[in-house]
Order: sequence, then structure tokens, then C-alpha cells
Amino acid sequence: MNVASAANAMNVTSVALRAGLTRGLIELRQSFTNGGDLLSHFLWPVLMLTVMFFMRDASFGTSGLLLGTLALPSILGMNAAMGMVSMTCSPTSRSC
Repeated sequence: MNVASAANAMNVTSVALRAGLTRGLIELRQSFTNGGDLLSHFLWPVLMLTVMFFMRDASFGTSGLLLGTLALPSILGMNAAMGMVSMTCSPTSRSC
């Protein structure tokens, strides 16, 4: 690989990263102007933080593991899945 092709590859990569970042910021700005998107962005995390707060001192049987420790991976997975569902149900797609 010569110097010219390496420089061209870096230029293509930086252009693609810049375009992706710009498009992502546009999508984020548009999602913050839509009430339904705001609800999906904040409702589930607030509900899960409330649940985690009330589970903070409860343990799982005699194992000594806290319920919050056991529930955290599931909550993070649910938040990621709900984010993906809200992205696929955007007005531009007709799948929902």
C-alpha cells in the first residue's frame, strides 16, 4: 500500500465518520422535538430507576445477591431493545 492510497483511505474514512455524526445529530435533534419520542426516551429509564430504587436493599433468597444487581443487566437490555423498537417505528418506516 503506497502513501497516496493510504491517504485516500483515511480521507474516505473521515468523510464517512463526519457524515454519520452529522446525520446522527440531525436524528437526535428531530427526536427531541417529537412528544412520542421524548416519552419513549425518558419514560422507561425513569420507571426502571424507580424500580431499582425500591429494590436497592432487597436480597435474592439466601444467596446474598442484591435484586438490583440481578436486575441491572435486564434493565439495560430492555432499554436498548426499546430504543431499537422506537427507531424501527419511526414515521419513515411502515413496519409499525
